[in-house]
Order: sequence, then structure tokens, then C-alpha cells
Amino acid sequence: MFVFNFHATKSFEHYRVGTDKPFDYKIVLETDDEWFGGHNRLKHGREITFPIVKEGWDNRNNYI
Repeated sequence: MFVFNFHATKSFEHYRVGTDKPFDYKIVLETDDEWFGGHNRLKHGREITFPIVKEGWDNRNNYI
């Protein structure tokens, strides 16, 4: 799954993404680093996981 935000200054926290896959997701590639022009909010060098929420969203059974 890929989620992109190409806005130069606006950030979207707590953005929900619907999924039918019943497992947690982890970040493999992130560009929030200031070097990429991001907001530098993530802890670099640490695995970040998004737990699945078993509640319907966007016509899917779960969301992250």
C-alpha cells in the first residue's frame, strides 16, 4: 500500500485508509524527514507500525 501527500505545506494527521487485509502495516519508505522537505515528525531508525482497526471504513472491513 502506498499513501502519498504531495501538498507542499499541509500535513494530514490521523488520515484513515480502508483495507480488507487483517494485519498491521509498517512503514518501509517514509519521506517525512526534513531532508526530503517533510515535517520531521517521525522517530528515525525506529520501526513504525500502524495497527489495524477492525472497524469498517471506505467500503472496507478495517482501516489503519
